[in-house]
Amino acid sequence: MVSKLPRTWVLSIFAAAYFVIAGQAIARAEETGVDVSALDEFWSIQAKLAEDVEPDEEDWDRLAAHPVYQKLLSRKNSYKAFLRELYKTAYMPSRAKEREEYIARSKFHALFINHLDRTVSERALIDDFLTSTHVGDGDIGAFNDLASVYLPAGAIERSQKKPGLAFAVFTPDAYPISDLIVVDVLFAKDMGASFENLVAHELHHVYANELSRFREIPTSDDRYLVIQTLDYLAGEGVADLIDKKRAPISSFPAYMDDYMNAYNEAFSQSYVQLWEFDRAMQRMSACNTGCGDIAGEISELLPFGGHPQGFHMALAIRDIFGTERVVETVGDPVAFFRAYQEAAHQAPSIFYHFSDETMNYLDRLERELSK
Repeated sequence: MVSKLPRTWVLSIFAAAYFVIAGQAIARAEETGVDVSALDEFWSIQAKLAEDVEPDEEDWDRLAAHPVYQKLLSRKNSYKAFLRELYKTAYMPSRAKEREEYIARSKFHALFINHLDRTVSERALIDDFLTSTHVGDGDIGAFNDLASVYLPAGAIERSQKKPGLAFAVFTPDAYPISDLIVVDVLFAKDMGASFENLVAHELHHVYANELSRFREIPTSDDRYLVIQTLDYLAGEGVADLIDKKRAPISSFPAYMDDYMNAYNEAFSQSYVQLWEFDRAMQRMSACNTGCGDIAGEISELLPFGGHPQGFHMALAIRDIFGTERVVETVGDPVAFFRAYQEAAHQAPSIFYHFSDETMNYLDRLERELSK
């Protein structure tokens, strides 16, 4: 019988056995033009944690100062502390009790820990991915081609941004941050053939944001959260056509079944969810001053940041009027709602039809805030 190695030994073996491989992987990936340099900083931190050594503040600061992590951490003020604690909980043997408590909190907490464990245990597979055809030669053009299907002709060529692709280690996700698409490296590997569509989804956000037809307003404006929610519904709805394609969604790795099931359940409730959204929008349309609470309610009303309902609306437009009509709405959430409203007229038993009050309020926002 072979005895089970202590977890401390296992992590140490992984940290040591793959250290040389990691350097070779990064060197080869850098030759492709894809930015994998943030992985250097991660592996340095992870190696210390696996030895149950608390990294110095200089180590943490160096990680946070890396251009890729700097952009990633800029998304939320709390994300730096969250990621630091997540790394320590996942990798420090002395935090085994905290680790078990963290896993027990929810399926998603367990997913995060398992994800970081697999990042270490599947390091060789990550190395293969970084030199594979999925990443290619770093030319963003192939991903642009996929994103362009739902962009106006010439939008990419006219763009002032030249997006790049970078990898880091965080949770199974990807974000467009300014002109950089940051993807968790294990998640990218796990996506397999769907990886290109994932990147194209995020690229679509980069280009579509440049086409916004609303001027920026201060966060103190009561309308700010309403505009943000409209942007999320329209922007995520259209981008989801690229990587999710159809409902129910099934393009994510099997370990994200809980996410997909929750997304699909929210999608199936779109008629009711949009009815509730409509009621809140009616109240907002009748409000003249002190409307912040209603706007806050609107911003928190839809699950998954409005992804499923936006996808529901985008599918209605595409399936009834075609891709061209979807493209006409990019950058203009009011146009997106109008196109959906027309689609809802065609199939009222499937698609919720917004009230006149809501549509008139959207017309008013367009008059007040158009560039």
